[in-house]
Amino acid sequence: MPGAEARVALTEIKDNIDKQDFIKARLVMDHFPNLTQSEQKSILFELAKATDDFAVPLLCYLVTMNQSIVSEFPTIPDTISAKAVHSSNIIIEGIAGDVPETYYYLKLAGQLNIQKAVPNLIKKLLKTEEKRLQLAAITSLGTLANPDAINAITEFLYVDDSELIRAAITALGQIATPTAIQRLSAKFGINQDTDFQILDIFAEIQDDISLRKLNETLQSRSAQNRNHARLKLTKIGIKAVPMLIENLLGRDSDQQILSLNILQQIGDESAALAIRNLINNQPKSPNVRFAAFEALADLSTRKGDYVLAGGLSDPDSNVRLTAAKAIDRNLDKALLNGVKNIVNHPGAEAINITKAIIDAQTENLFSGLIESEYFQETAIAYLGQNVHKDIRTFYIDILIKTKFENLADRIKHLSQSQSKQLKGRVCVVDDSKMVLHLYRSIITELGYEVILFSEPLEAISWLKNNKPDFLCTDLNMPEITGIELIQEVRKKYSKKALPVFLVTTQNEIQDNKAAWKAGVNEIMFKPFDSKIISAAFNKTIEDKNR
Repeated sequence: MPGAEARVALTEIKDNIDKQDFIKARLVMDHFPNLTQSEQKSILFELAKATDDFAVPLLCYLVTMNQSIVSEFPTIPDTISAKAVHSSNIIIEGIAGDVPETYYYLKLAGQLNIQKAVPNLIKKLLKTEEKRLQLAAITSLGTLANPDAINAITEFLYVDDSELIRAAITALGQIATPTAIQRLSAKFGINQDTDFQILDIFAEIQDDISLRKLNETLQSRSAQNRNHARLKLTKIGIKAVPMLIENLLGRDSDQQILSLNILQQIGDESAALAIRNLINNQPKSPNVRFAAFEALADLSTRKGDYVLAGGLSDPDSNVRLTAAKAIDRNLDKALLNGVKNIVNHPGAEAINITKAIIDAQTENLFSGLIESEYFQETAIAYLGQNVHKDIRTFYIDILIKTKFENLADRIKHLSQSQSKQLKGRVCVVDDSKMVLHLYRSIITELGYEVILFSEPLEAISWLKNNKPDFLCTDLNMPEITGIELIQEVRKKYSKKALPVFLVTTQNEIQDNKAAWKAGVNEIMFKPFDSKIISAAFNKTIEDKNR
């Protein structure tokens, strides 16, 4: 609008304000984008001086019809809010209307915390079919956190629109009453895309219902959900400990294992007694016993904890290794003498225990036993064989430090005489360092070089530029699951180019289907040993050569 017409617009708006003529003022606002910036500023200045009931609707109309105007005049929303906060009836009545600026009224109701607007917000939400208005109403109802809105918002949990569903989930999370949380619980498990959002809300609220739902998710059929719940419970920390301890009393071995993993990561020593009791009850699952000793190694502060010694005689080699590590961290003279009595009696049990002590890299325990004659001979023979170079170097350094250079020389001599050509290279991904110790010993013994990762994302980065002969991955890991890792690997390598093995404690149909779909070559279950790993590798090689 040229200068003359612009001056007419300014004169017109002043006259409209004097006469409270909203209809004509709205016509002036329709021409607002065509005015010069100077004229626009003048009109906004006049509106800022006008009465609230005249200025608020007009300014709301302006920003609704010309959304970009806010970037040019960022003070407009502040002017609207300053006037509307003292005249909330304008907003309440505006929500009930059917004018373009209704959208802005819906937003203002939440921003200005106008609780009296809730009935009109609910009515508008249920009446309108315009998505933009629905989203604005749901958002404001969530901000206002009024329980009266729960039923209306719940209806939008089940519409065929992901944006509205997410808005409804957020709003119910903001209301956060037991009823709201129950509605979210009912929605959980229906759609993977929204499950994480709901779990995040449970983790933020942390009331009894929310914590229980997070805990129940450890038993979910979805690996992604289990993994996400595990991360959230770990971050919640001490507040989740009593509930996790309660899980140890149940019969679900998968839940017990995940609970033990979380307790270990939280690091609250109050859980140690419950874990000792679990071990004393001798769980049937070796995976539970493994996880229990692994957790107790980090949590126990009781020197001479004799419950640990029992693990050295466990029939499962994996459990023996974790028990050895736990003993090493809680060693005292009495416990050391007890272990000496076991390893100084020739036989298969002493050999198995010695291997566990060495594979676990137990500096204190090894140093305390090395003077014992039978342990010394068994340990030197094992270290001189096909153990991983890092393990051999670890103990050679200990022997030199403790003035046993002659034994270090014997190990070096034996290892040189028994060196073998490597069969290939294996990449292993598992968030448990103790499990990685097992892999390292077993795969090295089988004649392969082993590359270990405790962080799956680091493994993915490495695999982009390196191709091993085999890849073994755990299922439940932080950041991403084993299935998601397999999906990433299959973007670069085919099943034939890089065989992948999923090695897990859980035999869940849904997880297994997802793994096969992702492109796994074989699924193996913990506990594993050299025979199981060797058989899987050999079968894959035979299939490849057919």
